[in-house]
Amino acid sequence: MSERRPTLAGLISQSATLLRVDAVPVAEASGRRSRALVLTFDVGPLIVEPSHDGSELRFAGLESGDVLDQGAASLNEEEPWWALLGCPLTRADEILESDGHRAGLELQFRRDDENPRRVTLRLREDAVEVAPQARERTLH
Repeated sequence: MSERRPTLAGLISQSATLLRVDAVPVAEASGRRSRALVLTFDVGPLIVEPSHDGSELRFAGLESGDVLDQGAASLNEEEPWWALLGCPLTRADEILESDGHRAGLELQFRRDDENPRRVTLRLREDAVEVAPQARERTLH
């Protein structure tokens, strides 16, 4: 019996908990090397990477048994990931270009009423760029 690959919608509906983050080189058919991110949740891993032609950001579930590339590097202690480990994924919004291509993905960890943390993943020159969003502050 094969395992089910997690979907982004499934991760959100289950409030899946982020367990680890790895940067993985991805070999393209043209010989180019790109970097992808593998976000591992308690219900399975999700890969975020440039599409094969490099025109948009792609994300897809992996089976738990899929082996990470030998060159995978843990980002668990890097910004912003160290602060997000153990947090549930509660929302994801696509960032679309004017031509409809997916240029990025904004992820929210924790619910709106639980001091949410957001991070934006964007396609930049055949790599996934990570940008944490500043937390909103309320002045009293």
